[in-house]
Amino acid sequence: MRFFNRVPKWSWRLAILIIIIVLILKFVDLTSWNIFNAGNKNPKVDVKASLSSTRSTAEVYFTTKNGYANVCANAKMVETTKPIGSSVICNDSKEAFAISAPLATDGEYFCADSHGSAKQTTRPLNKGETICP
Repeated sequence: MRFFNRVPKWSWRLAILIIIIVLILKFVDLTSWNIFNAGNKNPKVDVKASLSSTRSTAEVYFTTKNGYANVCANAKMVETTKPIGSSVICNDSKEAFAISAPLATDGEYFCADSHGSAKQTTRPLNKGETICP
């Protein structure tokens, strides 16, 4: 018991304060994660990140095949968009490509294209369209 008599009273308050701060930081971290994923139908899949990464896949394809023709059927492109599901729309031509998928909010879509655009839109791609609306 002598040990407890030597410890200043403020140190217990400091320890409790540190525990409270850690718990608050943990709560904020979890809250921000849930807000980040609120825009997806499947919170495990980030539609925006997946579609944005298809641009780099398409650039590699463009370099090796000298164009974007048939990039949507490329195995790596299909693998990149597989977690999103069958609602992905992809259009390609020799000069360009565009890809879009719905977000969790009704009427909201995300689109990425070979012109450097990666944005949220209010409609999906039309057939043959290779520029995000």
